[in-house]
Amino acid sequence: MEPFKTRLDKLAHERAHIPSARPYKCPDCSLTFSKLPARNLHLKGHRGPKIFACPHCSLEFLSAHYLERHMVVHTGMKQFACEFCSRSFNQPSHLKSHLRLHTGEKPFKCQHCDKSFNHNVSLKSHVMRYHEGASDSGPSEHVKPIKKKTKKLSSGRPKGRPKRNAGTGADKVDTCASGSP
Repeated sequence: MEPFKTRLDKLAHERAHIPSARPYKCPDCSLTFSKLPARNLHLKGHRGPKIFACPHCSLEFLSAHYLERHMVVHTGMKQFACEFCSRSFNQPSHLKSHLRLHTGEKPFKCQHCDKSFNHNVSLKSHVMRYHEGASDSGPSEHVKPIKKKTKKLSSGRPKGRPKRNAGTGADKVDTCASGSP
């Protein structure tokens, strides 16, 4: 190794060894990026999004993860079981939502009144039914619902979907009878 003649020669040499601030180059154009995810996002603009199609139905997904998550619909596998009633679900988020029935947790609070709900869909339905047109500025006076001639309130299930244990007449699971915590 030979010494550098001037300090500037030494600094120029050292700069050659400093990694680039933008090391990720787009293979399709001259742009460079400091982070790989930014480069990959840019690359999708050149090549378009990759579509992942379900081999069993006509649904398409933008990522392999979403396709894999969807596939449990076709396999029927329900690996997420409730510790209280042993009901099983194919998605962890569905189990989390179900557990609120047992715990009594109601994290979705109405901004217009003091009601709380265990599902966001229930809150949205409540707001549409009782607070349609209410301002977002804060709590407002209760708007009385329009009385409809219906026999009973909706159970929250889509029409045509039978109740659990419909043949036995047991519509609800008794969480206390099993002795579970």
